[in-house]
Amino acid sequence: MVDGLDEKRFRSFDLIVLGHSILITDKEAIVAAIHSYCDTPILSIRRHGYPLIAEAAYSVDSADGPEALLREVGKALGKSERRKVNRAKKKSKGRSEA
Repeated sequence: MVDGLDEKRFRSFDLIVLGHSILITDKEAIVAAIHSYCDTPILSIRRHGYPLIAEAAYSVDSADGPEALLREVGKALGKSERRKVNRAKKKSKGRSEA
């Protein structure tokens, strides 16, 4: 399953959402593969009663409903936007020092 991941595509995403129907072992492998080449935040939707995926920055129980999902997406995207701004500042600072 992980072999088909396209490294360049994931770097352009603001958030990656993994659904509750993905097996836990597959989710863990996907998260590890994504983190090996980018820092895009990952939100894991999990089945009620299933464990958290420790490496996923955000998680929501599917039984908590759409409001809980939207809250987590909002948190993730807010931090993602701040991370982009910080990266841009570092790049421009590096150019001005050159």
